[in-house]
This record gives sequence, structure tokens and C-alpha cells, in this order.
Amino acid sequence: MVHGGLFERKGIRLSHLQAINRFREIPLIRNTFEDGLFQDMMWSDPQETKGVAPSSRGAGHFFGRDVTAAFCRANNLHLVIRSHECVQDGFEFTHKTQLLTLFSASNYCGDTDNMGAFVVFKSADMQANIEQFMADQCVVFPSADATATTAARLTTCGLVCVCVSGL
Repeated sequence: MVHGGLFERKGIRLSHLQAINRFREIPLIRNTFEDGLFQDMMWSDPQETKGVAPSSRGAGHFFGRDVTAAFCRANNLHLVIRSHECVQDGFEFTHKTQLLTLFSASNYCGDTDNMGAFVVFKSADMQANIEQFMADQCVVFPSADATATTAARLTTCGLVCVCVSGL
């Protein structure tokens, strides 16, 4: 599972990912091999065409189904799960079902009307069971020292909403 996506470089193994120091700020510049992997895991997005391409977001890159297939084959995986992108149904399988985008923030930012979703692996065969939901209402719980402006800004970004049904 990654936040963004897969990698610009070929031949990335799970051992490379396990070696990344995650207890630091996300690097803004690709000074090292590790910085590049860290950025790709955070900000890359899938594309339907093959290969890699620069991202219009300004960080990470776009990666194709061939990149997903090669990564899965090299690491004996069947599925990569990511979450960096709002999808209307809360989930979306792409790249011949080897890539699953899960987005758990339903009605993102209060105005997108998207479903939220999560995955449960129930059986021994690790079949992905997708659960969808829609939050009824968001209640804001700002911290004691937050100003009203800060609370409003964070709520708009979906960062401090606690969604409660039946209010």
C-alpha cells in the first residue's frame, strides 16, 4: 500500500521500500535515490498509457499499466493499493485490476458528492472486498487554540472533519 503510486525507476523491490527512512519530512528535491522513491510513493498517479510521464501536479509522475505489471511481477504481488486521488465511487480498479485506488473521504471537501470506500480482505485467498459509504454530515472539532479561520480552512480541506451519521 502506498499513498501515491509507483516509481519512475525500473527494478524497484520491496526491500528498497523497507529501507526508506519514513520518520522525516517528505523531500521536496530528489537529492538521493531514497528521496525519489519517497516522492513517488507519495505523489505519483496512474495513467492508462504505458511508461512514465511528468506529472501535471508538479510532484511525482504518471505511471502506466506496464509499470504496475513489472512492479507486481518483480515483487510477487497481485495488487497495489493507493489512495492519493478522489474517485467518484470511493474505489477504482485500473491497470488490469492490479491497481486499486481507495479514497475514504466521502463527500470530499463538502462538495464533491463522492462515495468513500475501504477494503477488507476476509478470506484465505485474499480476495478484496470493497465497502462503500457516504457520510451524512461533518462536525468540526477545532483544537482549543485554533482560530475560526483556521478551523474553516482545515474543514474545507477535509482535515479535521469527523463524519457522523444521523445528526
